[in-house]
Amino acid sequence: MRLNKYLKGRRGMTLIELTIVIAISGILIIGILKLFQTSSDIWTSSLHSIDIQQKGRAAVEEITRFVRQSTSPATGISPAIGGTSSSLKFTFLKDTSTFTNMEYFKSGSALYRVSGNSTSTLIENYVDSIYFKHVSSYVVTIETFTLTKGTGKNQKTLTFERTINLRNR
Repeated sequence: MRLNKYLKGRRGMTLIELTIVIAISGILIIGILKLFQTSSDIWTSSLHSIDIQQKGRAAVEEITRFVRQSTSPATGISPAIGGTSSSLKFTFLKDTSTFTNMEYFKSGSALYRVSGNSTSTLIENYVDSIYFKHVSSYVVTIETFTLTKGTGKNQKTLTFERTINLRNR
């Protein structure tokens, strides 16, 4: 009985109470949306970073593996000793009697590999720059290998460097 008397006295929410509820709800919704957007940006940025790390490492490892097995290091590698270039040419000793001419070069935003008469894409996009330096008879460096993926807040740029000591001496 007392409950009925209480309910009869209440007519609903006032305009001020309703406005306060809507304002608080709006602030909460905006906060949740900002949190979601930030999480999404971090996730996208992380994916870009992982992608270019994997591609960059794989490319550097492949180049290192083949250059270490190159033949005639003092004369067979282009650029010449002391030179820097965005392409690297050398002769690779495939087995004890088979030689293959190899080249790595950048064109546009891609990194290409030429092996014999076959050209393939090592990294399709994202390559900003790559410079090889022939330091000495038995040392080649990848001075700057820069990859960029994404735009704006989600842009990730990584630079790889590697010193390669040739094994065939």
